[in-house]
Amino acid sequence: MKGGYGVTHLCLTFANYLKSKEGFEVLYIKLGDRFEVMELVDRNQVVIGKTAGYRYKGVYYIFAKDGDEIIQIMNSFRGVIIVDIDKLNESTERVFDFCKKKGYLR
Repeated sequence: MKGGYGVTHLCLTFANYLKSKEGFEVLYIKLGDRFEVMELVDRNQVVIGKTAGYRYKGVYYIFAKDGDEIIQIMNSFRGVIIVDIDKLNESTERVFDFCKKKGYLR
């Protein structure tokens, strides 16, 4: 599917709502090759697991290509996790299957 359907915008809006209005710890993961939201996050770099990310207005952001690395982070993060998958491929499909097995998809 080509971009332009608003999925990333919806994910970002939902992540910020959950943090600002509901007070949840939130991790937003952009999984894929395109990181068009990079310019939206502040330069407050943090490390989550072994992965560098950013924190902006209380939400943690990670941009990654490696699905296995993301699964490790998802196993250790305590809070709400929003995964924005760019394209379904072998690596991202493992993350999708992990979410299904854990019951994260509703």
